[in-house]
Amino acid sequence: MRVLVLLMLLGIACSKSSKPEAVPPSGLAGLAQGKPIKIHEGVVDEVIERDQFDYVRIGANWFALVGASLKVGQKVKVEEQVVFDNFQSKTLNRTFPRIIFGKLVQSIQTH
Repeated sequence: MRVLVLLMLLGIACSKSSKPEAVPPSGLAGLAQGKPIKIHEGVVDEVIERDQFDYVRIGANWFALVGASLKVGQKVKVEEQVVFDNFQSKTLNRTFPRIIFGKLVQSIQTH
């Protein structure tokens, strides 16, 4: 009888799915997962190029973009990836009250 109960318990345990549970990705890509993509549009008002980042002001918002090479007056679309409050840039020796790290989606040169 004990053997039968043991075999039944083993059968139940083995019948559960053997697929591993999903593990969320790490890094910046995992932060936005599940959220709708937010796109910011506007005209570049100010550009500060430093090392790997271009710090770009569009209206009241500052963005940190990798290698965007933008010029004042360009129309742009930026995909928001991560937002930081009170972000301190050591390379600029400056604290931004709010900065959006993003990816340049589109830029249009205006004349």
